[in-house]
Amino acid sequence: MKPYKIRRARVTDAGDIARVRITGWWQSYKGLMPDELLNKLDIEADTTRLREAFADKENKSLRFVVEQAGKIIGMGACGKARQSEDAKRGEVYAIYLLDEAKGQGIGTKFMREMVGVLMANGFESLQVCVLESNAPARKFYEKLGGRLAGKGVFQYGGFEMADVTYVWEDIGALVKEA
Repeated sequence: MKPYKIRRARVTDAGDIARVRITGWWQSYKGLMPDELLNKLDIEADTTRLREAFADKENKSLRFVVEQAGKIIGMGACGKARQSEDAKRGEVYAIYLLDEAKGQGIGTKFMREMVGVLMANGFESLQVCVLESNAPARKFYEKLGGRLAGKGVFQYGGFEMADVTYVWEDIGALVKEA
């Protein structure tokens, strides 16, 4: 495996983050999401959205990238849990690796790195939402100790898809295994 590094994302990474996110959606969600939705994804529009998010001082999302051989191969975002009244609950909003980077332990290290930053920012528990039909992602979170906590509906681009939420009540245990 080639060496890689996980680092905080910069506004100059916006185009690469958009490329990884949209490619990640195509690679991970083909057959799980309607092609009509996937066909609407636009790297330029996503790049613009990300640049605006970086510039928005009210946006508290923490963004990260995985870089290997000078190329961004993964992206992630986390912060305060969006649908929780628990002020100490964090959430990993997104974690995507290109297919070429999967199966090497990078995703596990990436997840633990983001959770470590959440913990350093005072969060004690964690939640992650994932498409109910996304068996590989569910297996990943279960292997990391996530407990299935509920079901819901993910709405995006005019479509609704079933999702599930995994939680870790003590993120310290997840970080310590790193």
